[in-house]
Amino acid sequence: MLDIFVVDTTGQIRVTLWDTIISSVLVDNTYTFKNLAVRNFKNETYLTSTKSTKITRSESIDDAVQFESTAAVPTTIVGAVAEVKSTQSFMCKSCTRKLPTLSKDEKYNRCPHCKMLQRTENFVSYLTATINVTSEDENDDNQTSKLTIFNTQLNNFCTLHDQEELLQDPLKMDESFLEDTFAFNHFDNIVDSFAIM
Repeated sequence: MLDIFVVDTTGQIRVTLWDTIISSVLVDNTYTFKNLAVRNFKNETYLTSTKSTKITRSESIDDAVQFESTAAVPTTIVGAVAEVKSTQSFMCKSCTRKLPTLSKDEKYNRCPHCKMLQRTENFVSYLTATINVTSEDENDDNQTSKLTIFNTQLNNFCTLHDQEELLQDPLKMDESFLEDTFAFNHFDNIVDSFAIM
């Protein structure tokens, strides 16, 4: 998942890009977007890519509009993880849809959506963690915050700490969260980055 902002003469809006479409865009380039979906979450309207989204590079526009950041300031919570639940899901590389189940012990699996039979290792694994963090800040009175960490941030953390094997085992991921104190940078309880203290 990658959030970008698109700007034109009418204004600016956040666009959430998913999966393989992320590599289709570069900063400060001009694109035409087709088949985006409109979403609303916590009174914010934004756009999101779908499996039918098409992005094509366009000529630069003469009257470029500058992006005005209206993003919230990140909040940092330092504390211990009291509870955690990591959920692993899989996506078909062919149709980019989420699979309801995957038999990891089987050599092959069939996508129920596109009906393609594929090697099990070809399905893309995604991990998401929901955590309850008890703040160590004296001003917070040991308040607990519920945060969500998506696959990109988990992947970045595991790669940085040479623990990529945790991405394939939700139980070991959960256990690793319970062993240390962390600093979580988040926007509206969605973790942007985190580090061991």
